[in-house]
Amino acid sequence: MSFRKLFISQKKIVGIVAAAKLRNSCRGLFERFEILHLPCERRFSLMKFSVNTKKNFKHIHLYIILIQRISTVFRA
Repeated sequence: MSFRKLFISQKKIVGIVAAAKLRNSCRGLFERFEILHLPCERRFSLMKFSVNTKKNFKHIHLYIILIQRISTVFRA
């Protein structure tokens, strides 16, 4: 299943749990239930990874390369 399909399914499930109307935005519902939607969860996981692995890099150059790769993922 693609990431987009998973995200749409997540939005539908949140809407069902909240008994929201079909065409209503789910943005406020995610905040109300205090959960991250999948795109935010992915960004959070990448940031945690970069902070945790930063300690293991021997050269600052490798850290810069990692940050560049992460930023290209966010543009996609």
